[in-house]
Amino acid sequence: MATIEEGLEAGEFYAYGGTLHPIRYLGAWLFVAAGILSLVLRYSRPIAGGCLGLAALWAAFVWFAEKRTRIVVTNRRLVAEIWGLRRRQLNLQLPQIKLMDSTQGLLLGNYFDYGTLILTLEDGTVHMINTMRSPKSMRRRISEQRALLLGSVPRGVLFTADGPLSP
Repeated sequence: MATIEEGLEAGEFYAYGGTLHPIRYLGAWLFVAAGILSLVLRYSRPIAGGCLGLAALWAAFVWFAEKRTRIVVTNRRLVAEIWGLRRRQLNLQLPQIKLMDSTQGLLLGNYFDYGTLILTLEDGTVHMINTMRSPKSMRRRISEQRALLLGSVPRGVLFTADGPLSP
């Protein structure tokens, strides 16, 4: 499989990359806990074996999806290849992105820094990237690259005598 970085166009460079968050393994850990609890309480060995088997399948699926998923911001576009039950590809030019938002859960999302990145295009199409690591940081990087591409200065950039200075 060719990486996204190998498919960059002339004059295009890698600016920032993102990944999925390991919180996706939580379900596997819950199955492991249920299997161990079943063994400790001597409830049923088949149930314990089933729970541990499901935990192994869940962890393998999440590991495969995590290793195959790529999310890259370049100086011209956002390229994402997201694996799950099906493969999803996004190739969005930065000027196409009209609105960006990121959501994080009150407790786990903020504490572990994961959430959903929501992108709205000019034609009204909405794309969501779920359980992403640092969605606020990704949103900020996309805004910075979009502003540089369009020639505008993003909110929060400080000016010095030499030009803009990021905080």
